[in-house]
Amino acid sequence: MKQRSALLIALVTLGALTRLIPHEANVTSLGAVALFAAFTLRRTWLAYLAPVAALLLSDIGLSLTDENYSFGWINLFVLAAFCMTVFGGRYLGKATPAKIGGAVIASSLAFFIITNFGAWVTGLGGHPMTFTGLTGTYVAGIPFFWKTLAGTALYSATLFGALKLAESTIPGIRTETAAA
Repeated sequence: MKQRSALLIALVTLGALTRLIPHEANVTSLGAVALFAAFTLRRTWLAYLAPVAALLLSDIGLSLTDENYSFGWINLFVLAAFCMTVFGGRYLGKATPAKIGGAVIASSLAFFIITNFGAWVTGLGGHPMTFTGLTGTYVAGIPFFWKTLAGTALYSATLFGALKLAESTIPGIRTETAAA
């Protein structure tokens, strides 16, 4: 395995493992893992596999270690949101600070829209299946949006920053292409 590929997989894995550390609700690394995978992993299937595996494996870990955690239909909406992040990120080309920043905002908005719709459809939020119930679900989700945005921004800066640091200090890392 080439150095760059090993580094990228290690960074994605470390990012995913942070979900198992106690954290504020929605302040997780998975949005950043999806963005990082979209921008850096050459193979499209691997870019999708990284956040999907991270989500599913950390869900298993959480279900074994946290008695309050439960896997349910909402997890499919969470998975869809991260796949949309990868889909959008694959079309942005080379990762620049502006593109990463825009992708952080866009992916957080997509996550907010998709998962709150999922919470409403599955009855997780306890709102009625009416337009008023749907809007109530989105209003109730606003505080979580800011946490999602903060987590995605923090972990994206960490993952992309670690990659830039490695590219500048480890011979051969930069020469391997990661273009989509």
